[in-house]
Amino acid sequence: MIIPTDVQAGSSDTGTPPVNLTSGSGLRDFDFDDLAEHRGDPACMWRSAKADTKDWLEFDFGKPQTLIAISVWNYNEKWHTDRGVRTMDISVWTQETGWRKIHEDLQLDRAEGGDGYDEPTVVKLEPTLAQKVR
Repeated sequence: MIIPTDVQAGSSDTGTPPVNLTSGSGLRDFDFDDLAEHRGDPACMWRSAKADTKDWLEFDFGKPQTLIAISVWNYNEKWHTDRGVRTMDISVWTQETGWRKIHEDLQLDRAEGGDGYDEPTVVKLEPTLAQKVR
């Protein structure tokens, strides 16, 4: 597992900073089944500013890493999973190549909306060198 050294967002709603995406906030094996579950508490998640439907996230690994998959935990607040990401593009960056898009209009699964959400969407990749992912 590669953990980013930094994460930036185009916007954030109050109390839901982008650092929640990389800090492990809300992820625990609550039911002791050897799978991390994501809590349904919005304070453990990131959410873009209200009415911002075209936001972006950028993850920086500090140095180039080879990626083979990306796990995406969607917005998991009970009764509000419709606030999650429906489709996304994925772009990668290295000093040598600059930004290049590797996925477009990728459909994401909706979260379960509770503390038992233990199956993130896994996006499998051809081995891809990246220092940043957006």
